[in-house]
Amino acid sequence: MQLASEQLYSNLKSKYSMKNFLIVACILFLSFDCHEKEEIQPDEIKSELKHISYIKSNSVRSVAAKDKIVYIVGSGELASADISDPYNPQILSKVPLEGVGYDIELKGDYAFVASRMGGIHVFDIKNPSSIRYINTYDSLEQATGIAINGNILICCNRTVGVEIVDISNPGKPLFIGKIKVSEAQGAKCRGNYAYIGEHYKKAMTILDISNPSNPKVVKSVNVPGNAWGVAIKGGYAYVAHGHGGHGVSVIDIKNPENAKVVTSYNIPVVNETRSPDCWEVQISGNYLFFANGYDGVYVFDISHPEKLELVTSYLDVDYAHDLAITKDMIILADYKNGCQLISAHGIAGEQHIDTGIQPKIVRSDYKPYIQEESMVKIFSRGQIHSCFLDDQYIYMACGTEGLEIVDIVDPRNVIAKFKTDGTAYDVVVSGTIAYLSCGGKGLHAIDLSDIHNPRLIKTIGAGRFLNDMWINHDRIILRTDTWATTGCVDISDKFNPKISVKDLSIDHFMLQVSDDVFSENYFAAANSKSLLVLKYAKNPLSLEKIAVIQEPTNGVAVKDHYIYRTSRSKSLHVYNAENPSNPHEVYSEKLTTSSSQSEKLSIEGNQLYLTTDRSVMIYDLAQADKPKFIKEIVVPGIEGNYIYGRIKSRNNKLYVCAGYSGLWIIENK
Repeated sequence: MQLASEQLYSNLKSKYSMKNFLIVACILFLSFDCHEKEEIQPDEIKSELKHISYIKSNSVRSVAAKDKIVYIVGSGELASADISDPYNPQILSKVPLEGVGYDIELKGDYAFVASRMGGIHVFDIKNPSSIRYINTYDSLEQATGIAINGNILICCNRTVGVEIVDISNPGKPLFIGKIKVSEAQGAKCRGNYAYIGEHYKKAMTILDISNPSNPKVVKSVNVPGNAWGVAIKGGYAYVAHGHGGHGVSVIDIKNPENAKVVTSYNIPVVNETRSPDCWEVQISGNYLFFANGYDGVYVFDISHPEKLELVTSYLDVDYAHDLAITKDMIILADYKNGCQLISAHGIAGEQHIDTGIQPKIVRSDYKPYIQEESMVKIFSRGQIHSCFLDDQYIYMACGTEGLEIVDIVDPRNVIAKFKTDGTAYDVVVSGTIAYLSCGGKGLHAIDLSDIHNPRLIKTIGAGRFLNDMWINHDRIILRTDTWATTGCVDISDKFNPKISVKDLSIDHFMLQVSDDVFSENYFAAANSKSLLVLKYAKNPLSLEKIAVIQEPTNGVAVKDHYIYRTSRSKSLHVYNAENPSNPHEVYSEKLTTSSSQSEKLSIEGNQLYLTTDRSVMIYDLAQADKPKFIKEIVVPGIEGNYIYGRIKSRNNKLYVCAGYSGLWIIENK
């Protein structure tokens, strides 16, 4: 055994650089000394993987192949390339891509691209030389990993779960159902089951999707590291994972309810400290191909699934994000290197696709209005992200359906609809002007002088991905970009808004955001790592950071000189900010709720509203530095969805925007 390993080390050393040799040597050392049953003999190395060429594109995160055409998801674009001659690939077409492209799936003449907060974009690829944008599906949150089975698309949304989409008509994808899981990132589906890589939970979760409108968790199986990509063949699922456990786990799924890990193959990691998230797997024949980030591509023999055998590896990469397999070739999404073509003669064949029978799609009739006891639900054909209230109307930002306005006294009375360019994420109103943030399509200023006939006045900020907004007198503060820098809009001339040229970049300013303006000069912002206090600069188009509270924060609200913060660990904290540059905690409490986590905060008058994943908790703020719990209202249908905007309150009613679950109007007596 020792002699075999010494001979193999000698062979590999002559083929690789010292850096690459040391990585492979570590892997093989573990194989020989720690996993006796997974040892590799020199004659088992069937092929050396060799570089062929690069197809240049910026920050390539995903690839897919069809015949001799490869589709490349780069920074801000989707490209197609002819690889008939892999040594001289030719770019055929490029189209702009809104958001951060993370995954691509092909279905017939269509490509579906998950673009994080940009949603899922649909492209017509019938003519690869002229890719054509069709439409965008407004995903619940950050569309990251997607999988297709017939006319069903599974979408992983990071922290808010998994949604199921009807793509029978690719030009008009429709929401079917959703379920809450823990940071879903990668997916595959076969028959009545979806297999989800849950990053934070370090598990693969199996969902029953036989009724796509009401998916159910069947089983979660823990793996050694943070799970991401999944591949399926026969009675086994292969899960890629990293951070503390880079490698691949094989899970027996012949009986989904009793799924279990049968083996895991750990790969020593050289670049863990700087490695981002994303590990993918694909299958071709009896081989599993593993994209392992900065540490390259690994190929396993899965002829005997319960005994993974490492066959070969390829280490000359920037970051192996994703891969597609075609005859004798690996097509690698190699991030800064672009798309790399790698020779895999004798190993790579056609990529294995195993979807099984598609679950039956049953759609109920669309109802724009439902009364349920003390609650009313208003629906749009789009996703209701946020709303703005005045004495007469409810203004709703309805995703791909744009702006919708209904009567606040009788919400069944639709006043007007205005279809926008792009996805409407948020709306604020000043006088007779509505401002609508529409992602990469910019900020739309809409004249409502004739409320029944809204009219577009001006669009600014296109290309910067605008979403959440807060209005304060003659200024709008907004989140820009998918990683959420912060910008300003000067609306002192309401018909001619001006947007900041340079935004304020905030470290870790991501996802869970709920904040407000306090006094006339300050603004608080929550993010997943900290709570920040920002100060208005003299220039109306800029902000400056003056304080940071280094605590993970989901929601924030402000009353007078007090800042209220919620954490993911279900706690509420109060800070005295009389000195905004040095806020200090004066009160905290653990929440008494059966909900899994706290979300956002908002304040109306003397009441504080705290949303959880399935309820609204109400506190009295008569004593501002010590909130008094009043009651918790459970909101049916919210669990597993995402409560987008801050809770609004008017005339003893709460207005809760819950995406495809509608706008809930709840009596609060």
